[in-house]
Amino acid sequence: MGTILQYSHTSDAPFDFNDKNAKAGFHRLGTENSFKNAPSGVNPVYSNVLVVRNNAWDTLSMTIYLYTKGTNSSVVYKTGNTTDWANLSWSVYATKSDLYPSYNRSILFSNLKADVTDQSITITEDGMVQAVAKTQANAGTAFVRFAVNNTVVYEGHSVSGTYRYLWAPIFPVKKGDVIKVTLETTTADGQRFVYFYKS
Repeated sequence: MGTILQYSHTSDAPFDFNDKNAKAGFHRLGTENSFKNAPSGVNPVYSNVLVVRNNAWDTLSMTIYLYTKGTNSSVVYKTGNTTDWANLSWSVYATKSDLYPSYNRSILFSNLKADVTDQSITITEDGMVQAVAKTQANAGTAFVRFAVNNTVVYEGHSVSGTYRYLWAPIFPVKKGDVIKVTLETTTADGQRFVYFYKS
């Protein structure tokens, strides 16, 4: 077991996130001028960066432990071959808070007049979605089919009758995902919704 080296960075020796030859060990960042080429949308001020590698020609891994005072900090990471290092994308580890929706929902889609089949919706931000079909004063059967990126993740129906409500489970989605929903009540007064929850 070797010794883990630790480095502190200032404007005189800023840490470069695109440096494929970064030294293995922990790197402590300071203010904005203590680093360069940070991942898009990430502000690593006062954060710690773990660099893991065996030698200059091996797979390189960087993990950023973000400092966000008073909030649930995120962890951002990138792993890959050093040849393409600067062009590789960064990923974010899910935090515990990411697993729970805000329950402050918005309506992605609704139709109060007619059944819909394979209604396509492109997701514009990460979050969670839920499909709902409800019969009202006219008797009918609520039916929901829900697919994410052409994979059906839920299909079900209620018993026939008035005021029969069918709520699909809440499913996580990412920006760019395409969902397709079939929402039926077989009635003219039925309600059909797709809800979005921010995570």
